[in-house]
Amino acid sequence: MTDESPYRGSALAPPRQIVVTTGPDVPGFRITHIFAVVNGVALRTKEVGGYAAARAAREAAVARLLEEARALGANAIVSMRFDSTADEVCAYGTAVAIAQ
Repeated sequence: MTDESPYRGSALAPPRQIVVTTGPDVPGFRITHIFAVVNGVALRTKEVGGYAAARAAREAAVARLLEEARALGANAIVSMRFDSTADEVCAYGTAVAIAQ
C-alpha cells in the first residue's frame, strides 16, 4: 500500500525532520544557508465550522509549508507565522539550512 499526499497526489517520501520556530534562529545552531521564503495556503472548509475548521486549515497549511521547504533542501524554517482571512489560512516562514 502506498501513502499518498492529500494534495497533488504524489507518493510521499519518508519525511525528513524539519525544525520549525517562530524565532529568527534556532538556539544551539547556526544558519548556514538561506533558501527562500516558503508558504502553504489552505482553504477553510465550509462543512466544518469553528475551532475544528480552523485547526484543520492550519494543519493543512503547515503540511504544505513543510513540503515546500523539503523540496528546497531545507532542514529548518525560521520566523514562521500564520495569516488568515475568513476563507483561507497561510503559513509562511524562511526556509534555511542549520548546523551545529
